[in-house]
Amino acid sequence: MRLLTHWSWDEGERQKQDLRLYARHSSTRFRQHFLPGEPDEDNGQNSIGLLFSRHVTRPSGSLIYGLDLEYTHGFLEEIQANTISNGSAFLIETRPAGKHYDYTVNAYMAAPYIQIQHETGRWELNAGLRAEYLRYDYDNRMADGNNRDDGTPCGFGGCLHTRPADREDGFFELAPKLGALYHLGRRRTLYASLSRGFRPPQSTELYRLQSQQQIANLDSVILDSFELGLKSIGETLEYDVTIYAMKKRNVILRDANGFNIDNGKTRHTGLETSVYWQINGTWSLQAAASYALHRYDFSQQLAGGTTITSGDEMGSAPRRLGSVQLRWAGGNYTGHNLLNLRLNKRFSPNWSAALRLNNLVDSHYAERADFAFGRFRYTPGRARSLFVEIRYAQP
Repeated sequence: MRLLTHWSWDEGERQKQDLRLYARHSSTRFRQHFLPGEPDEDNGQNSIGLLFSRHVTRPSGSLIYGLDLEYTHGFLEEIQANTISNGSAFLIETRPAGKHYDYTVNAYMAAPYIQIQHETGRWELNAGLRAEYLRYDYDNRMADGNNRDDGTPCGFGGCLHTRPADREDGFFELAPKLGALYHLGRRRTLYASLSRGFRPPQSTELYRLQSQQQIANLDSVILDSFELGLKSIGETLEYDVTIYAMKKRNVILRDANGFNIDNGKTRHTGLETSVYWQINGTWSLQAAASYALHRYDFSQQLAGGTTITSGDEMGSAPRRLGSVQLRWAGGNYTGHNLLNLRLNKRFSPNWSAALRLNNLVDSHYAERADFAFGRFRYTPGRARSLFVEIRYAQP
């Protein structure tokens, strides 16, 4: 569920303000059928936020600055209904029936930002900076440690699931960006950018721990990247060629024991290309290809006998990727028929309401169908769904 209100107003011809206030709610319940014991998980979050921005235009460029604020209350609970009946003694003992996790997290985020764009001749220069602070307040609603939910210990050194004590964690990061474009003509552009991205640890990475891991001292993942490219947009032909180099640090890895490790470093270099050709009114050809080297930039001995050596390529990251698609847009296609009901009502110049009932007769259908790995695959379409919207708009 989401509630959103949006105000936008001008101050003269060259200044514009934008304010968005929102509230969100989401919750998920599912069975972890991919784990021994198939525990049930119940998680959700409620959040409110504010997004404010001011846009100032000048003949030679523009200035954008703003502020993002958000408060979130989240929770997670995991319960295994039954004792594992098949498996090793270690598996049965360390994954007991009962409650495994039960905690809440309050998250506070504030992020001011600024972006400047300047045009001179054929050049277009831009620079930006985002500063973000994120704080987690974690509350464990069970006994700390890795005992069963009744307080009794598991064998083999303790239960698999570890619950840290209540704590607070804060993360502050700066994300600068510099970019330049040079217009070779009306259709072709050279571009270059130098930027930094980041991702703070997720709450599950910090507080959903496993045996023998009492505190997850994780830092934000940092990505520094440089790219240089050429782009052309024509009436029937478009192409884009880019070379890039990236370095990541504080990469969060997961070893054979399920522990989170945050001291990983990787480096990446590559070439990416894409081409789109509109052959005629019904036929088009699209192709994309990349060649890249993804290497570890640190050495470490991990649990389970795994060794990472600096300079080694990452086994799960292929060097070459590519695709070619020939499309024909014409004629009639067989498919499925859905019955949808839509109602709209305006109560005044400002207030209106809408109701959408999709898939009225609750038909079974596939939104996507393909053939892969020797069998047909189908993505089920959404069942009967009801959407209600109330809107207020001020002219």
